[in-house]
Amino acid sequence: NPQQWQQVLAAVKQSEGILLVLPPYREMLSPQAPVDSSEFPTQQQWCNRFQRWVDFFHYDCPKVRHIVICLNKADLFCNLEQEAFQLAYNPLRSRKNWYQRNSYVSQRYFRPVQRQLVAMTKPPAGVPVRCFITSIYNRALLELPWIYLASFMAS
Repeated sequence: NPQQWQQVLAAVKQSEGILLVLPPYREMLSPQAPVDSSEFPTQQQWCNRFQRWVDFFHYDCPKVRHIVICLNKADLFCNLEQEAFQLAYNPLRSRKNWYQRNSYVSQRYFRPVQRQLVAMTKPPAGVPVRCFITSIYNRALLELPWIYLASFMAS
């Protein structure tokens, strides 16, 4: 619906923080995943769509100060418990800090779009971009992007 998209676009143009949730691409799905892989984009399609989002952020989101990108349905492509153990947030004793989490996730799961991620953060218009994996089946992973964004949006 074009009218609804214009309303969303108007709100996004005023936003300082954006959270984008993406599906996994077909080639990263676990062979044991209980889904029809043809329902997911190929890696090339996923990368093309990602580039469209990069262009959208660059041209249509002038006020954005933080971009969070979530690769959702992590239960279909990784060991949730193992990743949650590595990535979970605990204010007193987390295994990784925010930089380490982002580096780990972006290098492991966002490798096909590394060039675009780096370009998004470069001056003059670069903004911090943080990558996460999420799943409704693991609360620790699902909460991470919100905890990250909340720490910046509160100020």
